[in-house]
Amino acid sequence: MTLPPELCGLLGMAATGACAAFLYDVLKAFGTAAKLPRAVTDVLFWTASTAGTAAALMYFTGGKLRGYVIAGTAAGAVLYFSTISALNVRLFTVIFKIFFKKLHFIFEILLTPPRFLYKILYRIFKSEPKNKKRGR
Repeated sequence: MTLPPELCGLLGMAATGACAAFLYDVLKAFGTAAKLPRAVTDVLFWTASTAGTAAALMYFTGGKLRGYVIAGTAAGAVLYFSTISALNVRLFTVIFKIFFKKLHFIFEILLTPPRFLYKILYRIFKSEPKNKKRGR
């Protein structure tokens, strides 16, 4: 038994809408943890979701834009946002904050020798004021 192509397109685009909503939540959590401006994550989201939706539209419907495609995409996003969106945002925010904390620690370790070398070289080569007065 095979499903009609319209039903496959509807279900496929519903999954696409849910994936786009999930991507939005992940980027929202990433932006919060990384303290990025909202515009940066919005541009990333719109770029990725436009490309993903166009690819899904080509795959599921052969590039034909029909009413059920729009309804399926909206239904998938609404279903995702109404069920597990809040949980995912909290979870990914915690994960990204832990990740950035560990990354900060690693960079502190890696950057300690160059900082130490800079301080030594700065003291050696810093210009000292000249106290000698030139006579005329």
